[in-house]
Amino acid sequence: MPGCGLDNPQVYKSDLRYNTPMFNQGSVVKLEISEIAAGGAGLAKKDGFPVFVTGAAVGDVIKARITFAKKDFAEAKIEEIIQPSPDRVQPRCKHYPQCGGCALQHVRYDTQIKYKQKIICDTLGKTAGIQHELIRSILPSPSPWYYRNKVQLPLKKLGHDILMGYYQAGTHRVVNMEECFVQETELTRVALGIKNIIREHAVAIYDEEEKVGILRHLIVRGSSITGEILVGFVINAKNLPFENEIIADIRKRFPAVVGVLASANQSATNVILGEKNKLLWGRGHYFEQLGSSLRGGEGGGQYKFKVSFPSFYQVNSAQVGNLYDLVLEMAALRKSDVVLDAYAGVGTIAAYLAPHCETVYGIEEMPAACKDAEENMQLNNIENVRYGQGLVEDILPEFLKMDVHPNIVVLDPPRAGCTEMAIQWILKFKPKKIIYVSCAPATLARDLKKIIAAGYKLKAVQPIDMFPHTPHIESVSCLTR
Repeated sequence: MPGCGLDNPQVYKSDLRYNTPMFNQGSVVKLEISEIAAGGAGLAKKDGFPVFVTGAAVGDVIKARITFAKKDFAEAKIEEIIQPSPDRVQPRCKHYPQCGGCALQHVRYDTQIKYKQKIICDTLGKTAGIQHELIRSILPSPSPWYYRNKVQLPLKKLGHDILMGYYQAGTHRVVNMEECFVQETELTRVALGIKNIIREHAVAIYDEEEKVGILRHLIVRGSSITGEILVGFVINAKNLPFENEIIADIRKRFPAVVGVLASANQSATNVILGEKNKLLWGRGHYFEQLGSSLRGGEGGGQYKFKVSFPSFYQVNSAQVGNLYDLVLEMAALRKSDVVLDAYAGVGTIAAYLAPHCETVYGIEEMPAACKDAEENMQLNNIENVRYGQGLVEDILPEFLKMDVHPNIVVLDPPRAGCTEMAIQWILKFKPKKIIYVSCAPATLARDLKKIIAAGYKLKAVQPIDMFPHTPHIESVSCLTR
């Protein structure tokens, strides 16, 4: 959905190119939802004028109140559902839709998949001119529930109580979480238990407006396969108050916890983690186990990965093997191939590819993740992977000086996509094939357009649902020279 302030009191007249009446903030209009926009909001066209409605489904006929109006679009919230869409269902979670963690729980899961298919087709088509025939049918998640292996929760003081949960969409208002159907159940149990421990020790909760207090976020992440869990406190201080007592309580109540850390973040910022993470007890990592061939294809077997507290790991443990099988399938490696694994994380993709090629050269910006990746190669007895720590655009010139010439490139950048400089350097190597793993169709479309303009041909895009009940869309694309 377009990013607009929902509380902006200013009123705008519609653009003259639309044959539509003026939209005033607060006015109520009747709408029929015709499609779902990229951010998960419903889209209605009122006399050709686009109105985005949070929590709507295709086919809904509604009365909606305008919350924001501009010359070329408006935003609205549902006042009344006159005729519900046949795809509308009762949300499972009682915190929905106030909680911003999900955006599509009011829609049947098979319909969510159809929405996402259309969104990625439209996005890639409009921005990069990619024909829909090149975009395969999206692969659903093995389960749309209890899939998240990471819980990252802000806290807020309310009177004598503590609120802990996710932000309400578009705000910093914390929706107090009592249950969650997309997080792994054990992680939710641990998070709620630690909230009680925090309350018992009267730890001061950070006040975002006054910039006072200590505890900002609670992070719980782990593996349902190995059973190991990490706990992290983000604090507005150098040290966590009642540190020994809190750790003792966590160890007593939650034996699966293998480490407790504190991340000091004393900046007035929306960035969650601070620059330094301090190990308070145990170890600063957990172990995850991952098997290939989950879709019946040829894979590399079973892998064990060390994942440090700040390191990236895909949040859907049940789907991640399928994602990496797709990368392996599209790469179609030969033993003589030299692979570049850019944005390498903790080495998961490299581990999948290494048994099938000559060498993998990995690049990872985050020092902790790069260290994990190097250790994970040793852990899995993989000897043909080399790493460079730093930005992709900084390390690639060094690889060129070392006479490293990868003929297969795998990209798995963050949501912002690849930088312009990174793409330019990748193209200088003239690889025969580029595999692009993306979690954001908009930046994928932007980058694919540049790569195609440089002479590459898009062979296929395979969407895969890593984030049920959210509008986020993962995909794997294959380009060849």
